[in-house]
Amino acid sequence: MRPARVLIGPFSMPVAENKEPFPRAQYTVKDTNPVWFYCQQTGHCQQGMVFAINPGESGKLVEFQENARKTPLPPRAVRRGREES
Repeated sequence: MRPARVLIGPFSMPVAENKEPFPRAQYTVKDTNPVWFYCQQTGHCQQGMVFAINPGESGKLVEFQENARKTPLPPRAVRRGREES
């Protein structure tokens, strides 16, 4: 469970900053296996903006959130979507 490093599954919903109204998405739960989500907006994962469907045993969601908070921010150039020379 290492958030903000690997996108788990094909579900991704890019959202522009301050988008109004906030877009909605539909996700079909196909089984009881855990599915982990995190926010890809710079800094949000590090603020604990994560959630799970069927997180499993007690404490796994807390562990996922704690790991998200510890994830370092990418370098500035990567956050802007381009590399600096």
